[in-house]
Amino acid sequence: MKTKTFVAFAVTFLAVVTMPSGSWAANASFDCRKAATWSEIQVCRDDELAGLDRQMVQIYTKARAGVTEKQKKTLTNEQRAWLLQRDNCELVAEQAKCLRKIYQTRIAHLSAAGRSEGSGESAAQAHSDDKGKAGPQREITPNVVWRDADDVFSQCEHADFECVVKLMRARGASEEAVRFVQKEQVWVLEFKEFGSIDLLLVETFRANTNQFYALVNGSPKVVYAEGYELTPADKKRSDVQALLARSPDAFVIAQSGFTRHESVNGGSRFVFTDFLAVCRACERLAAVELAYDFDATSSFKGVKLLKIKALEK
Repeated sequence: MKTKTFVAFAVTFLAVVTMPSGSWAANASFDCRKAATWSEIQVCRDDELAGLDRQMVQIYTKARAGVTEKQKKTLTNEQRAWLLQRDNCELVAEQAKCLRKIYQTRIAHLSAAGRSEGSGESAAQAHSDDKGKAGPQREITPNVVWRDADDVFSQCEHADFECVVKLMRARGASEEAVRFVQKEQVWVLEFKEFGSIDLLLVETFRANTNQFYALVNGSPKVVYAEGYELTPADKKRSDVQALLARSPDAFVIAQSGFTRHESVNGGSRFVFTDFLAVCRACERLAAVELAYDFDATSSFKGVKLLKIKALEK
């Protein structure tokens, strides 16, 4: 793949809508005349974001240089997930702050990955080696990630997890990764540490969204961040009532994106965005912000609706 094409992919998927040419304030790593998504347009309008974008692409390119094909696939999967997270900044109140933070976090992660991969280790191996030196002891570790899952849907029939396990073992997946698939019927694409509770990006066979998130190493051991149902208390809220008055059959469609992690009363809060619609393939009516809370002992307390915001048509 040529460098020019690779750098364009590193920042965004192929643009299908071309923006009208004009005078952009910033100089991003990609052609702002072809900015197609909300986040791309914000980057092109802001010099600081454009600078962070260029820095991120430079570090991403460097991190991929001289590593194995498996490590390149891992970085590619992480970059795809990050692009989705970047777009979720549109759904929060402080959008510019969210974009700056998500770029800074990605740059820090890529810098760390580049250092460990440059020494012949994967980022996950480096974390695993440090597990006994500092921080909490994890039952589910970074070794749970399967780094060669790109073509599983073309190799295995729908919901054939025996095929998935055979494919994993043939490609050198860890036994921890195999056991997780056998037990949970999902495979892990990404592992992110957040103290006592960790975040997984997982994938499985589904008719709609194949990828979603799981929170692990608390009690219970695995909590999937999806499938929220509006409670009677939620339906008494004026903002929820206004939306349901127009679309009484609307529900949370279980297409969550991770937004942020917070410390709350000594525990952990993971905030995700989802959407309200009358069917999973229908027009999205509102953005929903959901909090998954764990107390100071890492016990799961439940999910609560933080915000709901109608989307402009």
